[in-house]
This record gives sequence, structure tokens and C-alpha cells, in this order.
Amino acid sequence: MKQKEKLNWQMEFLRMGKLLRKEITSLKQFNERQKISGISKSGDPQFKVDNIAENFLLKQIKKISKKTSIAYFSEDKGLVRFAKNPEYLLICDPIDGSRPFSAGFESNNFSIALAETNGKDPTDLTFAQIVSGFLLELKTGEYLFAEKGKGVIQNGAKFQPKPTRFNSNNLNQLFWSFEFNGTPSRIVHEILGDLIDTSANKGGIFVFNSGSYSISRVITGQLHAYIDIGNLVLKKFPELEKEFKSVGSGSILHLFPYDIAASYIIAKEAHISIADAAGNSLESLSLTDLSAQNQTSCVCALNEKLSKKLINEISVNLEKKRKQIAEEQ
Repeated sequence: MKQKEKLNWQMEFLRMGKLLRKEITSLKQFNERQKISGISKSGDPQFKVDNIAENFLLKQIKKISKKTSIAYFSEDKGLVRFAKNPEYLLICDPIDGSRPFSAGFESNNFSIALAETNGKDPTDLTFAQIVSGFLLELKTGEYLFAEKGKGVIQNGAKFQPKPTRFNSNNLNQLFWSFEFNGTPSRIVHEILGDLIDTSANKGGIFVFNSGSYSISRVITGQLHAYIDIGNLVLKKFPELEKEFKSVGSGSILHLFPYDIAASYIIAKEAHISIADAAGNSLESLSLTDLSAQNQTSCVCALNEKLSKKLINEISVNLEKKRKQIAEEQ
């Protein structure tokens, strides 16, 4: 039997990303990009451009499967096995940030992570098995790549983090992003409203509609933090499930593993703090389970001190929410 090749994953991911970018940016009309063509396995709407990207990328993955033993997992295709006992699992979101991409904005990425199976079935793998990740900005073509234990590469050169200092005791100058999709806006404001009011004037608040893009901006030093509280709130208050489903078109739509698998390993290698919004490690998160229980929240921050400060702010307001619900019952 012919032995499979040992691949240069950075170059493979870069090749795929460039080809994908060329393929989907050829769809010039915004009204064409914004057409909804179906519902993905996660329950999230699939835009026309998502389908084009998923189908194109699958063809590229098939080419890689001839070189090495892999399985593939994505939002639309689910788990696709190219070998009975694959050596690797690729976890991919061809366009993380479909909505901003469809509007012609820059806050979107081609996101792909690589996990080693080490004899395990792909369905048993978690974030702990991720060994590399790749993000390519679809607007600019710039990219970040990380390999476990080897640091971060930015656009072909060793990543040089910008020296960004931040006084964690002075949150009014915080530059940060957060997410709305899948979480009722009323609840977002109840939990994050104080932080929004504190930082709106002297700091900066952004909603990018892309977890991986937000995390990448913390890595590059353009943001101090990124917060997504949705899944934590639902786990704390399961009685609110109906309200969450009402804004998710009948589904629970929070951070899925494929959303942040690549940005997670890049953040870790860049020594950026990343955990769920309660401060728990993401290492045990399954890479292929799309259930509400396996979806996650996230706090990504420049350092541990800022992360703890933000998590405490969230915790205080969750407790206020708990008391409010108790009083209403």
C-alpha cells in the first residue's frame, strides 16, 4: 500500500483559502449573496454564498484525502469520512461571518482547524485534540496560522504581537465586541448593559457577527476583548429556552465548535486568554456535537486579569437576573 504524504498544513490551508476566496468573491451582487437557500444541520440559515463555499471546499478536501487519511466536519455537510480510521479531522467553517460577507463587509473568515485522532473516532474528539488552526480574511486575503507548541504565523512570517497595554481597572476605555445572534436583545442588555454603557463613549463597542473574526482582532491587538454570553445564560436559566428559540427561528443558535475551533488554537498559541463566559476551559468541548448542550459561550481577552474582570461583571449581572426571575415566580 502506498504510504500517505506528510503534509505542510499551513500551505494546504493557504491554498484552499485563496481558491475559496476567489470562488466566492466572484459573486458580486449583494442581493445574490444574501439569498437564503436553506437551513444547515445546526439550524442556522444558509445563504446562497454558504452553499457555494461548502460545495467548493468539499471538492478541495477530497483532493487532500488522496494525500492523507482524513475526515471532515462542517456546518452544512456534517461529518464526512474519507477513511475508515482517519488520522486527522478537519473542522471547517468556509465563511464564518456569512452575514457581513453578504453585505460586503470585512468581518468574516475562512476558518479551518486540524485535530489528530490518535486512534479515536472523530466523534470522540474535543478541542484538546486540535493541533493547528488557520484563519484567512476573505476581504483582504491576510491570514493567521498556528501549530500547537510552535506559535503563530501571520502572512508567512512569525507573528509579532503589538504591545497593547490595558488597565483592567478602567473598563471605560475598553475596545470590545459581542454577539446578538441567537440571544434575545433584552437579555443581552440585562447582562452586558452596564459594560456597554461604561465603554461606549471613551472605548469602543462592535458587533461583527463572526466569533472567529472577533477573536482574531483580540489576537492582533485591535480589540481588548470579545464576549458571547448566549449559551451561558441559557444553561443558567433553561426556563428561557422558548425565548431563545423565538430569536433562533426555532433553534438554539450559539457558538458552535466549528465557529471557533481554529481561532481557539491560534489564541492559545498567541498567549491570549480564551474560555467560556464562566471562565471554564473549552478543552472538553466536542468538535462534532451541534447540540445546545455542546454549544458554548466565550470570553476572549488580552490577558487573564482582564478576562477575570469581565467574567466577574457577567457573573454579577447573572445573579441579578436570577433574583429577578425568582421574584417574578
